[in-house]
Amino acid sequence: MASRYIKVNKVNLFVRERGVNKPLVFIHGALGDTHNWDEIIANLSPQYRVIAYDLRGHGRSTRPPFGYSLKILTEDLHELLHRLGITRPVLVGHSYGGLIALSYAIRYEVDKLILIASGLRTLSLGRRLVVGPLFIGYFMWSEFISRRWLWIALDFFIFMQLACITPELTPTEIPVPALIICGDRDRIYPPKYSMELRDKLERSQL
Repeated sequence: MASRYIKVNKVNLFVRERGVNKPLVFIHGALGDTHNWDEIIANLSPQYRVIAYDLRGHGRSTRPPFGYSLKILTEDLHELLHRLGITRPVLVGHSYGGLIALSYAIRYEVDKLILIASGLRTLSLGRRLVVGPLFIGYFMWSEFISRRWLWIALDFFIFMQLACITPELTPTEIPVPALIICGDRDRIYPPKYSMELRDKLERSQL
């Protein structure tokens, strides 16, 4: 599998790519990285051009001290696809990666969406109070040496709070086919989130 860094919006995103033909772009969730997709990439790359990348602040990508809003993450994806020469991609998003995929689909053309354990919002207040400290702990550990971890952790934590409210979707905003996948025992993104999403997207299947 080929891997490289691609500079977008003043950060270097770590990108892994394998295969040819129709492009599938995989977007991991918060705390994830490209390795979340290893088995899927291995299975799909014989038939597709599979692209996975680390979001800014994750994996091997640059960790700037600020700039983790949903809008910025969406623009990162747009610029990345532009540099890869990809138009009308199939986007596969997991958890918060699903929100990025939805945000992208509202602004730009896509072919299809595959949304895994995702929804129109992030987490309930109670879940955010639990997950928030985990984000801080993660960035504390990963950025300890550079001494920038606190700013990154706080910025990302605030962005997670703000991102709990996402733009209202109407059926005409995202008129492309969408496959929604959820686990019936998922406590972070329970099935009701996926059901809400299905009701908003007129061409979706749960």
